[in-house]
Amino acid sequence: MIDNKYIDLMNKEIDNVITNEEKIQLQKYLDSNESAKEYFNELLLTNNYLNELPDKDPSENLKKRIINSINFNKYSSKNKNKISWSYIFNPKLKFIYAFAIGLFAGLIIYGVISNYTSNFDTADTYGTIGLENKNATVIEKIPILVSNISGEIEVTNREDKFWLSVHLNSSKNYDLTVTYPDNIKFENINPKLGSSFDCTIDKNLIKTSSSGLQQYRLLFSQYKLSSAELNLKITQSGKIIYNHNLTLER
Repeated sequence: MIDNKYIDLMNKEIDNVITNEEKIQLQKYLDSNESAKEYFNELLLTNNYLNELPDKDPSENLKKRIINSINFNKYSSKNKNKISWSYIFNPKLKFIYAFAIGLFAGLIIYGVISNYTSNFDTADTYGTIGLENKNATVIEKIPILVSNISGEIEVTNREDKFWLSVHLNSSKNYDLTVTYPDNIKFENINPKLGSSFDCTIDKNLIKTSSSGLQQYRLLFSQYKLSSAELNLKITQSGKIIYNHNLTLER
């Protein structure tokens, strides 16, 4: 069970209104509570997904259909030629207004999401939206909550390949550097959902520089691999703010 106090802190973190003291409290709680960590990552990914949805105005025809579906006569007073403010704010009519607004919003959201998700190639999606392969195994989910950066890096393995699926959001520019040994081969980087960033690829090193919401996947081959250690490092203004070693074994 997740303490409501920390659910409030998670929401404050997502809304960028959390204090430094509260951030430290939340990080300690997530480090000691696996279910809370998974719940927070789900909130982050859902928030990131909703932020990517385009704005879409309802058509005039849809507006008319919703308004026409309301039977105002059923709740009208005996004097139908006279309307007062007390009539408009009649408790019974408030439920009708609420229903109409809810129906209106639901139809809009459904239309936007249906149109948006229909463009996904599900054979190549990943993360919480889809999996690269049904036989893939999640090795580790690494929650990121440092400075003004939040999100998750998921490590997935299938046969002789593994992926680093990066889902990060930040209000300021940062660098993510991945270093790896000689017995691992870097294959490619695959951005998702219109992500835009600078990428530097060198021997045994990949560095991305970006800000805002970024989602992309790094693909590696595990040839000649019995075990190997990767290092993930996040820097801002030349200062290391996150450092994590990842061990892979076959």
